[in-house]
Amino acid sequence: NLDGSQVAMSITIPSFAGGLSGKLTNGDIVSLIVYTDADGETVAEVPEALQYVRVITSTTAAGLDKDELIQNEDGTYELPTTVTLLVNPLQAKLLAEYENNSKLHAVLVSRGNDKQATKMLAEQAVILERLAEEEAAKEAENAESEETVSEDEVIVHG
Repeated sequence: NLDGSQVAMSITIPSFAGGLSGKLTNGDIVSLIVYTDADGETVAEVPEALQYVRVITSTTAAGLDKDELIQNEDGTYELPTTVTLLVNPLQAKLLAEYENNSKLHAVLVSRGNDKQATKMLAEQAVILERLAEEEAAKEAENAESEETVSEDEVIVHG
């Protein structure tokens, strides 16, 4: 049900634990902890924009989604290597950056409780709206300061 305001994006599960030990299921709500190295220190945080995100599916290296897994002869299952999330464009941009520069760890915050999931996603939508407004204000401020610099250059050279 992608309506243009949201997109599906897959991120790599960096470790067995990072993907909730293979237990993520479709519809789960997760928070994403981002681990980054800054000045020799590891910093772990849940960015505001990634507090509550819906899991669409998790997928194995062979391309099988969680609901398509086939049991191996020894009784085990192939573990997922990616998780696909339903996110907005701002979240997708952040996830792409974190995927390339950090490590991500999924934390299960809601499963099987539609009322709670709806409440969490509504809270996240409010945060995302505020972050989008802040980003738009910064862009407008940057554009205005670039205009001022250009006008000053004309006066200095003119």
